[in-house]
Amino acid sequence: MRARALGLALALAVSNLAASTADAKPPKEKGTKNARSAPGGQVRENGTPPGLARKGGLPPGLAKKVGPTRSEKVYVAFDRRYDDRAWFLIDGEWILKSGFEPSVRAEVTASLALPPLAAPPPVPLPRIGVDLHVVLFP
Repeated sequence: MRARALGLALALAVSNLAASTADAKPPKEKGTKNARSAPGGQVRENGTPPGLARKGGLPPGLAKKVGPTRSEKVYVAFDRRYDDRAWFLIDGEWILKSGFEPSVRAEVTASLALPPLAAPPPVPLPRIGVDLHVVLFP
């Protein structure tokens, strides 16, 4: 008697489960909103830093570090030993910004792959005992 009741309860539970999954919508396919974007601030296949694929210029994370009042040309000097800091030329003075979050660190790493500035910047570089990789962002 108990075996019949248990079997009936099990059959009822399985039929309810099958009926509930039949009414459910199929899962949506996962994809990206923009095929050209890279997730999580990663470098794209063509080597450009995030935010530069379409319009060029300073990557968005580094632009926030410069501040709202920036000139048309932004000089940024990177120390190849560290990806969490950069020197910015602001109002004729080199200013060190550090403590970057992972998305900005990815932009720094990608910027190190960009060609260095051919001519020296308008203001001498800070003397920190290492050659800095200077990039001009138009």
